[in-house]
Amino acid sequence: MKITKKLHQFTEERALVIITGAQEVDFHIASDGEINKIDSFKLEKIQFSDDEGFFGRSGDGGKVASSGSVKESMKEEYRQEFLKELKKHLKEIKEKENITGVYLFTPDYLHKMVEETMSKSLQDKIKFVAKGNYYHEHPFELIEKIKHV
Repeated sequence: MKITKKLHQFTEERALVIITGAQEVDFHIASDGEINKIDSFKLEKIQFSDDEGFFGRSGDGGKVASSGSVKESMKEEYRQEFLKELKKHLKEIKEKENITGVYLFTPDYLHKMVEETMSKSLQDKIKFVAKGNYYHEHPFELIEKIKHV
């Protein structure tokens, strides 16, 4: 789709725009006044009750000696699955596209993990990072956030 003239046009650039949520990612290519979605994925959302999987062990005198949560380990497992899928998609895109710049929109808590999932060559091409939940915003709203880089 054509980018509105008042926005950054990605002239003489082939930019990969990555927009992540907690379990979903959209990948766009922006170049010479156009931006197009080229790939995406979404993991099934896992629902947890507030105390699902919580456990505690008592020691002498009925005091809790240790406690934990299956929920937390499942969340971490889910995050690792997300990052594994992200890495796979990034590798495929890198092989197909001649990327000259990367623009990343991701929640703050995922920022470092998403960046570390990228190959070194893609990390070196990062031109802009916006931390926040931008997944449901229109690409033009995201481009508006990019100041001339």
